[in-house]
Amino acid sequence: MAAPLIQEVDTRHSPETLTARLQSAPSTILLRSGTLEHADRFSLIAAQPFLRFESFGSRCTIRSPSGQRTLFGNPWKLLESLANRYELLEEIDLPFPLGGCFGYFGYELKQFVEPRLPLTTRNDL
Repeated sequence: MAAPLIQEVDTRHSPETLTARLQSAPSTILLRSGTLEHADRFSLIAAQPFLRFESFGSRCTIRSPSGQRTLFGNPWKLLESLANRYELLEEIDLPFPLGGCFGYFGYELKQFVEPRLPLTTRNDL
C-alpha cells in the first residue's frame, strides 16, 4: 500500500461544494465535525472506496476491484481484523485521525453486542 498523501489546500470551496463535485463518484460521503450553527474544524470527504464490507447476520461479504469473498462470523470481529490489515504504523503528527472506515452501521448489528435481544428484523435491502 502506498503512503498516504496529506496536503493542505487553500480553497474557497465549502465541504458541500467539494462533495457536489464528487457526486458522480461511487459511494461519496461527507462527514462534518460541526453543525450549521457552529463552524467545522475539519470535514472528511471520501469517495470511490477500494473495499466494501457488508453483512447480514453472520454472513459477511468483502468486495474489492479484485473480486468478492464471503466469510461467516461476528461482523464486528471480522471488520476489526480487516481494518488491522490497513493500519498505518508510521507516526504522523496530525490533529485528526488518519484513515478509517466510512459508512453505515445497521440496527441489526445489535445482535452481536446484545445477543439476548429478540430477533425481529428481516432483510429489507
